[in-house]
Amino acid sequence: MREGEMRGGVGGVGVGVQSDERGTGEVDGVTEGGGSSGHDLADNKWKLFDTATPFPTSRCATSTPTGHAAVRYLQLDREQPRSDRVVMTQNEDSLRHSECISRPRLDHTTHTKTSIDRHRRSNPEKLAKKLSSLSSATEDQEERESCLRKFTSCRWVIGYMCCAARFAQSAIRQCIGLAVVCMTLHSGTHVADPTVATGVFGQGGNETWEDGVANSSGEAEVTVAEFVWSPQYEGLILNGFNIGFLFSPILGGHIAGRFGGKRVVAVALLGGGLTTIFLPMAARCNDIFVIILRITTGMFLGAVDPAIQALWAKWAPKQEKAQLTTCSYTGLSLAGVLTFFVSGYLCDIDIDNGWPFIFYFFGMFALLCLPPWMLLVYDSPAQHPRILDNEKLKTPWRGMMTSTAFWAIIVAHVTYTWVTSWMMSYLPKYLKEKMKFDIKENGLYSSLPYVGRLLSGFLAGYLSDFITSRNKFTTAKTRKIFQVVGCIGCAVCMQAVGFLDHTWRGAAVVLLVLAISFQNLTSVAFRINHLDIAPRFAGVMMGMTVTAAMLISLTGPPITAAIIKTS
Repeated sequence: MREGEMRGGVGGVGVGVQSDERGTGEVDGVTEGGGSSGHDLADNKWKLFDTATPFPTSRCATSTPTGHAAVRYLQLDREQPRSDRVVMTQNEDSLRHSECISRPRLDHTTHTKTSIDRHRRSNPEKLAKKLSSLSSATEDQEERESCLRKFTSCRWVIGYMCCAARFAQSAIRQCIGLAVVCMTLHSGTHVADPTVATGVFGQGGNETWEDGVANSSGEAEVTVAEFVWSPQYEGLILNGFNIGFLFSPILGGHIAGRFGGKRVVAVALLGGGLTTIFLPMAARCNDIFVIILRITTGMFLGAVDPAIQALWAKWAPKQEKAQLTTCSYTGLSLAGVLTFFVSGYLCDIDIDNGWPFIFYFFGMFALLCLPPWMLLVYDSPAQHPRILDNEKLKTPWRGMMTSTAFWAIIVAHVTYTWVTSWMMSYLPKYLKEKMKFDIKENGLYSSLPYVGRLLSGFLAGYLSDFITSRNKFTTAKTRKIFQVVGCIGCAVCMQAVGFLDHTWRGAAVVLLVLAISFQNLTSVAFRINHLDIAPRFAGVMMGMTVTAAMLISLTGPPITAAIIKTS
């Protein structure tokens, strides 16, 4: 070692920092090579630091370590002989994960090497603790960086966009439930004579006065309806989306399987958003236009599910399949949480009776999803300029229709959608008429089941991947466990709700929350089982199961309307 140099032991560093007249301790002339200064070390008031605590200045000497130990030179002046250079050394591993760090001043700075060696020998335990903390910090940092890389990766960005697309799809589907309540009921209009309350809104030819209560001023606070529909006609309006939903999943899945799901989802969001925005204007022209537009909206948005499934067939790795699909299905739960809650406040707006803003808001959200979708989503990890020959596979229709596993998925999807269609369509009406909640309470409590759905979806995705990664059960057995628990739990809670009246409305809300929470455990069962049994044709299979489920679920609203009429 050259004269005047300092060499640190394992994990140690000797650093020279010059104190200026103001006491700022700023480092000057940091380089990796020669150069020196004509000043004496002691005369220039140099302080010695070891690399144990953060460096007290704004500039540090850093570079990539070489060999077993990394060497840094702090240049005092370019004219100083090489022997007067101050050298700092550090173990390669600790230097890689640490910054320039300082320590309280040591005495006898003119005897540099002797002072540092004596100090290091007298504190072996402290040095070991520092090295251990550096190693632990390194592992934590690597884990955080790995987690950050995962959740900002391309596949997870696609997951977030699929979540937004499903939010728009589900919000547009669900918003009609509370909107119909607002369209057929409006409170707080004051007229001098309740008997002439008909036509108070002056829009369309079907508005009428329903109820009135006189106040001290001689006026009446009346409850009026801009639209008067029978329960059967309301059921047809609520079911319109589901009718349209029948026609597009198979076609959308087939197109997505051949040409990719990106454009299919984009067209669906564009069409669904526009038809939703125009619905209030069309409704005031003629009642029949409400049904027509809802059917058209369902036709557009019915293609979203199989198209997203086609994307995951190419993007989702096996070890993250449940997490990614759960992320995209989270949009359904978020829509349930926010749609009814937001709709309750939008309906209460004094402008234009409030209810049109429900359709404007969620229709615009669907349109706003389009630009980021087109910019961030790709059909496959490697976008080829032309389709490869081995990708031009024919859909095995016969094999699908003779597969018992495929029919099991259809049955599971049918039961799930039947319950969901009732919940989306009639939950606000049930809470209003049976449980006696007002419109704002209705919006709040209608959203609570979807809060449970959101949380149970995250829990199910994590547990499913955890069990699969630990090889506790086979993939098939894991799917069956979540399916059985979800279905039985939902059925028990829904049956219990039927025995409660408005005096037990708090318990009814809790049971509804539990029912939907249990039901959503199946998000890691039948809803991703297509990817397990035939990933190349997952989009087509999803389209077929969705179509079958929607076809059967069409019976839900008419049956409910008949029950309401007879009771």
